[in-house]
Amino acid sequence: MKYPDIPNSTKEYLDEVRPAINAGGSCSTTVGATIGNLSPPLVADGTSIDIDASGVPVASINSYSVGQCTWWAAARRQQIGKPVDPYMGHGYMWAASAEQHGYPTGGTIQLGDVMSFERGVLGASGEYGHVVIVEEIHEDGSILISESGGGQRRAWTRLLTREQAENPGITYIH
Repeated sequence: MKYPDIPNSTKEYLDEVRPAINAGGSCSTTVGATIGNLSPPLVADGTSIDIDASGVPVASINSYSVGQCTWWAAARRQQIGKPVDPYMGHGYMWAASAEQHGYPTGGTIQLGDVMSFERGVLGASGEYGHVVIVEEIHEDGSILISESGGGQRRAWTRLLTREQAENPGITYIH
């Protein structure tokens, strides 16, 4: 069927989501430029994030080791006003912990999501897994993520392709 000859329920749904799509909301489509940026944005020089200039409250995170992916994800989520428990475990454990805490998971990628990588997926630690934050969503399905790791007080960004972002070894925590 073609618009406008579609069911009323579909028309109502499109009328509800169109403002979010037009404002660069949390959806992923195909082909093109950035359709959504996380706010507040990060201050970065290339891929390296200036943590202090970005105002990410890393000093308030004391339940995760400084410079680890969990430390960064917890601090960034706090900054953007999204929930995260201070004891979610290692990166690969965050998906199960999120479900236990009642955080919504799965479905469409949204700005500010935590991506919980199973062990070994897309370069994640074979022992600990990995977590990152979705910073931008692009029309071609690629996403810009922010992450940390290695035990040093630093963070950076990385672009994942649509295929990488849709890896079944990744769970999105909203």
